[in-house]
Amino acid sequence: MPVRPKRPDPALSSASAATTPPASEKGGAGASVPSVWSREGFKPAGGGVRLAAMALDTIFLSPPAILLAGWLSGSQASAPQVDPTDLALALSQDQDAAARLLHSLLPSWREAASSPDAIELAIGLVLTVAAWRLFEATPGKALLGLRVVSSRTGAPLGLLRAFVRHLGYFVCAIPFGLGFLSVPISKDKRGWHDKMAGSIVLSHPDGRRAGRPEGAPARPDGFFS
Repeated sequence: MPVRPKRPDPALSSASAATTPPASEKGGAGASVPSVWSREGFKPAGGGVRLAAMALDTIFLSPPAILLAGWLSGSQASAPQVDPTDLALALSQDQDAAARLLHSLLPSWREAASSPDAIELAIGLVLTVAAWRLFEATPGKALLGLRVVSSRTGAPLGLLRAFVRHLGYFVCAIPFGLGFLSVPISKDKRGWHDKMAGSIVLSHPDGRRAGRPEGAPARPDGFFS
């Protein structure tokens, strides 16, 4: 007499489905997306849209930073001009005088720190860190519907974590930009600067029309988060 197979219990099947974590929490392409964001359809932003956002940020942030840097630095005295013949003569006749002459040509650290380029970098850092902390996006990212949040909790970045992420740009750029290559080739689309700061850049099919998910932390866990 053939044995009839047992039919699965619907109650057990529904309980098993309820306890099975979604794919974004088990691993895979969305493993680094906080669950509160992945449930609303947010995914890691690709390299193309992030590059476009960076170009927009350059357009939006560079002019005010340059103008403010020029205003803060004031008029810069032009570097003294030295005749190469006089310098060669000084080197041959009086080494101490030549050393003083060369020292006068080199800008001091105070002059370098007060230069328009240094002030522009500092202003860009402050604006970017403040935008990540307060709005989860710089103007370019906000226009394209991108958000920068903690990869662990989905909360906005704290000031220190945002500062580390900004410094990570320079770390990524030093080895011929290799630190940025992990954005288009990795599953979670995170560059070295994202991994240094524990951050992730998210995008949504609806772009900037997509609001923050309900239940997403509105504030950082702390200064270091």
